[in-house]
Amino acid sequence: MILPVQLKTYRDQVLKGELSDASLKAKMKHLVEWATTHGSQMDLAMVNCCIHWHLAHAPKEVDRQMLLEISQDFENFMRKYPGQLLANRETALYGPLPFSFTGSIVGFSESLWFDRIFPGSGINWEQTMLYASDYGPRAVDATMGILKKFGLLPPKIGDPREAAWFLKNHLHLNDMKTRTGRTDLGDISFVFNLIQEEVLRQRASIALFAEVQIPEYRRMRLEGGMDDPEKVFDQMRLALTARNRKIIENTSGQEMNLLAYPGTPGVGLFPKNSNGEETWVFRLPLGEMDTLLLLFVKNSWPVGYAFSLPGVRPEGPCIGMHVFSEHRGTPSSSFFFDSLVTAAKTVQRARKCFIQRHFDERIAASRSPENETALTSFYEGHGFRWEAQARSFMERDLSLG
Repeated sequence: MILPVQLKTYRDQVLKGELSDASLKAKMKHLVEWATTHGSQMDLAMVNCCIHWHLAHAPKEVDRQMLLEISQDFENFMRKYPGQLLANRETALYGPLPFSFTGSIVGFSESLWFDRIFPGSGINWEQTMLYASDYGPRAVDATMGILKKFGLLPPKIGDPREAAWFLKNHLHLNDMKTRTGRTDLGDISFVFNLIQEEVLRQRASIALFAEVQIPEYRRMRLEGGMDDPEKVFDQMRLALTARNRKIIENTSGQEMNLLAYPGTPGVGLFPKNSNGEETWVFRLPLGEMDTLLLLFVKNSWPVGYAFSLPGVRPEGPCIGMHVFSEHRGTPSSSFFFDSLVTAAKTVQRARKCFIQRHFDERIAASRSPENETALTSFYEGHGFRWEAQARSFMERDLSLG
């Protein structure tokens, strides 16, 4: 199936306002009706991509509102879709599919914001389990403490290896509630809090692998008048988590998910231009130079993100940008990239910035494939050149303008 938005001629028609009003409504309504009647799961994912693109990029507000109403028919179908839709790597390329499920690893220190963006009803507790990146002494001690709290520790235990076995074999929160037979446990959130106390007390490297339900389209939008930085930062968290993405920075040998930043970050804003494009800039004071996270927004819909990380290179920050795959193919990418470079220069006062082009093959294999030739051409068009020593980084001297 070829989507209209995959064709440049079609995108140009919409962006120039040549396809709008009744004709656009008829085309999108037909597409939704076809997908919900005859489409496979992949077809549904691709139509979802088409909806996301139009909601952000249709120039007229009346068209975007009309498309949001049409999308409700698609959402109603997805809500009743037989079986449990898991957002796998293939379908995730086409944007967050409403009412499908995706997995996310959540640290207990992150649980407050995670509960805000995915309220309890949006978490599949039956598939939510404890997870450890390693099984060292702290993780084992915390697991033994948790099992004791719930009366699940076998009478003869005392062997840490048995506690590690419990953790490695998926300790489900729902099982922990039901297997105890204790009526006082009640709500699953109470179980969660008991576990959280033990994990934080032991400072253990234990997290949750939570299966969460992606919300309806309307929840993904930045509502008008959203001037609270914490709420906007939560929307950035939602946009990335729904697409199974994180932003990881390695600080003093420790990996940190920057979306889990515990405070309210400083905030700046590149105001909305005539095309409805705006960039939120979040400042995280994690070192001598602030770390920057950027959220790209088009007509109130998040369409991508970026970062500017100090510490990778001593000469200046390393920047990176990702426009969500369903929002590519428009001139907006250049505006957003320019705002990223400007933020590095004005907020971080960097004299140089770098783009890392060589990634670990294991990481690259888990990502959607990129057109490396097109990327190089894009970066060169914005003043970046390959380093003389090696072709691992591209650089730009910001002092030259």
